[in-house]
Amino acid sequence: MSRLLPLLLLALAACAAAPPPQSALPGAAPVTLTLANASTAPLRCQVIYGHWVTGEVPVIAPGASAALAVQRDPATREVFVPREPDGRRMMLEEILCGADADWQGSRTHIDLEAVKRGDARAYALSCSGEQETACGPWQPR
Repeated sequence: MSRLLPLLLLALAACAAAPPPQSALPGAAPVTLTLANASTAPLRCQVIYGHWVTGEVPVIAPGASAALAVQRDPATREVFVPREPDGRRMMLEEILCGADADWQGSRTHIDLEAVKRGDARAYALSCSGEQETACGPWQPR
């Protein structure tokens, strides 16, 4: 019997249905967030997810933009990205952008409330300024 136990456990595990990834929530809306750099200096943006996880957006050259693909929960209106590889949600808490040369001294908080409350599938905002960065507001596209 002790030799059969590992095989039995393996067979049970193979038959068990894996739960669907949380990103497969019915009605979850894909949303594209575009950050444009209207200043004359490179722009650095950092995405802050729940539980203090951070993600870097590639540095945005003057006149260029970067896009983030996110999803919006229809019930809670929270904005999230599915985590690789299991699809669990990483909630977007905030986005910080500032001049790449002095990010700490020039950064600003980008408010996500318009994206959470809105129904558009795409939003864009523009950031400018080198001493102090100003961004927004989000515009539906």
